[in-house]
Amino acid sequence: MADEIELKLALPPAAVRRLRRHPLFIAAAPLGPPRLLDNRYLDTPARELAAAGIALRTRRDGRRRLRTVKIAARSVKGLSRRPEWEVPCPADPEPASLDFSDVGAASVRRRLARHAAALREVFATRFRRETRRLRVGDGVSILLMLDRGEIRAGRRRESLCELELELERGRASDLRRLAATLCAELPLRPEDRSKAERGHALAARPVRRAGTPSRPRSRPRAARR
Repeated sequence: MADEIELKLALPPAAVRRLRRHPLFIAAAPLGPPRLLDNRYLDTPARELAAAGIALRTRRDGRRRLRTVKIAARSVKGLSRRPEWEVPCPADPEPASLDFSDVGAASVRRRLARHAAALREVFATRFRRETRRLRVGDGVSILLMLDRGEIRAGRRRESLCELELELERGRASDLRRLAATLCAELPLRPEDRSKAERGHALAARPVRRAGTPSRPRSRPRAARR
C-alpha cells in the first residue's frame, strides 16, 4: 500500500498553452511521451462502494492493465492524502473475477469481496496524461500530471482538464507552495472532487432527451389591448 499525496488543480482548456510556457512547467523533466489512459470505475447498482468511501478502478495504460482501490479522503483546497492499492490485472477482467487479497485494510477487503458478484461499470474516464518531474530545493520531487479528456457515463459526457501535483519526496507544504505559485500566475483553481466523485455525480445526472429544452419555456405574454 502507498499513501497518495496529491493536489489537484482545474484549468480551462484555453489556458493549457500558458501552462506549457510557464518556467516551472518547462523546468520539469518529461517522463516519456504522453499516455492515453482508459479507466473503468466499478460499483454495485446501489453504489455501495461509493457510499463506503471506496473507489474501484481498472485501467488500461498501453499494454499494462491495472486494478486500483482507493479510499476517499477529505480534500482541502485540492490537497488530499489517501491510501491506494494498485496491482496488475488481466486484460478486460470480469469484475467478479478481480482479486483483492493485496488490499491491506481488512474492512475494505471484506466489503469488496462481499460485493464482487454485483460489480458493474458505472462510468469511465478517457484522457491523455503528460507527466513531468520537478525537483525543487533539497530532496523535493513533485510529479506534474496534465490530464485532458472526458468522463463518460452512458450518453453523458463531461470534459476533463486538470493538473495533478503528486508528491514523490518532500512535504505537503511543498505541494501547497508550488500550487500557490502556479495559481498566482495562471487561471488554475483547487479541485476538491476526485475523478471518481465527478464520475458518480455525472452518472446520477438525468439524461436530457434530444429536442428537450434545457429550461422550461415561459408562457407568451398576453397581447396588450
